[in-house]
Amino acid sequence: MSPPTNKNKKKCDGPKHPSHQLHISTFFPRIVKTPAEPEPESSYKPVRPMTSRQAKLESHRRYLNRPRMTEKELNQWFKKQEQDRKKVEEMERQKNRRAKAAARRKEKALNAPKPVPKLKEGQMPLTNFGFQKPKHDAVV
Repeated sequence: MSPPTNKNKKKCDGPKHPSHQLHISTFFPRIVKTPAEPEPESSYKPVRPMTSRQAKLESHRRYLNRPRMTEKELNQWFKKQEQDRKKVEEMERQKNRRAKAAARRKEKALNAPKPVPKLKEGQMPLTNFGFQKPKHDAVV
């Protein structure tokens, strides 16, 4: 014979609340229970690949939902762009000025008369090849 049962007791065959269930870590302590975190929206990947039309629509939706700048931030951004542009122009101007100065120095050095070495008495001048030219005394 089966043991007597309480007839007033409700039968609950449905799923139990997770807090009433024993986790596997109670039997296997190395397995740690981690709370299920919802995936961030950016890592969501659709099951089927998107058609090109859907991709365009999704891209446009993201474009429309992009974060907007406030007027103050926009003004700051424009000021920064203007400062950067001025800085770059100034650097270009400096570079051009230095290049022109270097070109002038180079031109001046090329056009400058070559210094003639002073000869000591009795010394013969050198030719381009390093040989001494014989001195010819003019015979009158």
